[in-house]
This record gives sequence, C-alpha cells and structure tokens, in this order.
Amino acid sequence: RDFLVLYHEQYVTEHSAASHTKYYPRSGKERPELIVNKQFARDAPSILRINGVEPSGESEEDKVRSAYHSLVQAVGGSTEKAQRVALVANQNLGVYLYEVVVKMFENHAGVSVMQAGQHHVDIRTTRRGVVVVFLALFRLQPDDAIEQIGQLVRGSVRVDYIKKVVSVHISEPQDPRKA
Repeated sequence: RDFLVLYHEQYVTEHSAASHTKYYPRSGKERPELIVNKQFARDAPSILRINGVEPSGESEEDKVRSAYHSLVQAVGGSTEKAQRVALVANQNLGVYLYEVVVKMFENHAGVSVMQAGQHHVDIRTTRRGVVVVFLALFRLQPDDAIEQIGQLVRGSVRVDYIKKVVSVHISEPQDPRKA
C-alpha cells in the first residue's frame, strides 16, 4: 500500500498522461463507450501484454479495448479496480524501475544507465486477481564510449495485487555477448 501511495504521488501527477483520460465513443453493440487513462491507452498497443500476449486487434483502439476488457475480466468485472490497475500497468512503472537501477549504480563512476530497448509490462491474470510485472533491459554504458558496449542489467518490478506485495529484482551486470 505504501508503494502505491508513493507511486501515485510521483507518477500520477496533474501533468502526467496517467492523470488524464482518453475517450473512445460507443460504436455499435460490440464496442461500448470506453474511458481509460491516456498512459494506458498509449502503452496498450505497444508495450502491454496480458499473460505474455500482446492485446488483439487491428487498430490501436482495438488493442486498447482488448487489453482493458481482459483487465476488467481479471478483476471480477469491476471497472473501478481495472482503472486502479491501469494507472500502474504502464510505462510509468518502467520509469520507476529505471530510477531504481540508476540509484543502484550511482556510485559506479564513468557509467550511465541507459534503456537497452527491450521492455514491456505484463498483466498476469489468475482467478484470484492480477499481478503487474514490468520487465526491462538496461545498459551500463561507459561515459567515454561511442558504441554501445556496456554491460547489461535485467530488471523487473512486480506489483502483486493478490498478496499486496511489491518486489523489485535487478540482475548482476552481464557481458552483452552472454546476456
């Protein structure tokens, strides 16, 4: 609970996309009106997974609707709970993870932490509820290097709504050829 309070204070601010809504109007019986936070709407088509699978659909809107529908089902049909999870299940969780990695390696002189381009957020559903996991790969890039040659670090943050526990895991740095 403390994590969610701090998370909302830092990442669900007045100016963040998570604080603003995206409206999808009704379109026939199959496509009811939908309102989600803009951050979730932006991330659903690109970095969001549901149980490891990208949301289905042809368009970005189709993917947002598919992801949100799966989320509502996972929380027992409660749109209120789904909205709360959607505030966390997005790129902001990756920003949080990046900041943890930066802090962890802040005493490594001459090295900058960079995102290595591989990241996604997975909403894992069970009959008991949801677990949100953000997985990312970071590079410890030497400040004086022109090419990307630094060691790789895998990171994850897991927000378990079932057990009400948040955990972060950061791997040991690895040579990119072995990672």
